[in-house]
Amino acid sequence: MRELKICTFDEIETEEVRWLWKPYIAFGKVTVIQGDPGNGKTTLALAIASLVSQKLPMPTGDAPPFIGNIIYQSGEDGAKDTIKPRLLACGADCSRIAFVDTEDAGMDVKMFEEAIVGTNAKLAVIDPLQSILTEKQDISSVKYMRPLLRDLGNIAAKTGAAIVIIGHMNKTEKFKGIYRGLGSIDITAAVRSVLLVGKQKDNKDIRFMAQIKNNLAPIGKAVSFTLGNTNGVEFLGECCGRVIELPTKFTIFAEMWASIRIRLLLSNAIILFARSKSPTTGIGRLRAVNGTIAEKNPKIRKKWLLLH
Repeated sequence: MRELKICTFDEIETEEVRWLWKPYIAFGKVTVIQGDPGNGKTTLALAIASLVSQKLPMPTGDAPPFIGNIIYQSGEDGAKDTIKPRLLACGADCSRIAFVDTEDAGMDVKMFEEAIVGTNAKLAVIDPLQSILTEKQDISSVKYMRPLLRDLGNIAAKTGAAIVIIGHMNKTEKFKGIYRGLGSIDITAAVRSVLLVGKQKDNKDIRFMAQIKNNLAPIGKAVSFTLGNTNGVEFLGECCGRVIELPTKFTIFAEMWASIRIRLLLSNAIILFARSKSPTTGIGRLRAVNGTIAEKNPKIRKKWLLLH
């Protein structure tokens, strides 16, 4: 049986958070970059890795103290025909970026830790999380995801590496971005920062990275970027204002539908509605006269507007 060790807070020293890219990606912590397919989350992660490999500043901050190499473990894209060409397009020093050649045998979290320690990596990217899952581990199961994220957090803290997970989005667009990550919500709960990659509404060529969760510092501003023809990345700087949440197609549709309903209710037509056995009670009776709505019972009118 493991011995119980109890400490008081006066026995430990305080530490400041060390940042790879403040306030988005921290050393010794786990971060998620998520987005819909084709929005550029993998290319963004490769661009960040490329900047680190060249000892260059982050897009909106100072260069971190370079004290290690990079692990980029992809379980979806080919190393020769996709990952390396994108790294070269970003100007990466590929001698500082490594991966584990599993020969299609798969890998687990223990192998991932050995790779970080063996290369002295200070940035380690898992693209996507399924790359280090065993056949028995279900990404939507709390039973498997909580221990896995705990292990990754411990690895990050022990090695000092910034671990970044590339995550897909589910298809349920009626939820907020922070709840749309594919898999268990415990993934989002366990990581310290969540970055959401999307396309600008008015210009689909411009992408942006918006921070929707940060447990270590105030939420950072959104950062815009474009993807070149050769899969390189050009960072355009911070967007105006702080992005707390991104609208989904559902919310945009809901706003349009609400506007249409208000226009219909306020149109210069005579609306007569009765839904009751009694002509004076029940859901209510609406009547529009000269563009205004008259209602006998204000409470019923409020309920009608909310439900219909």
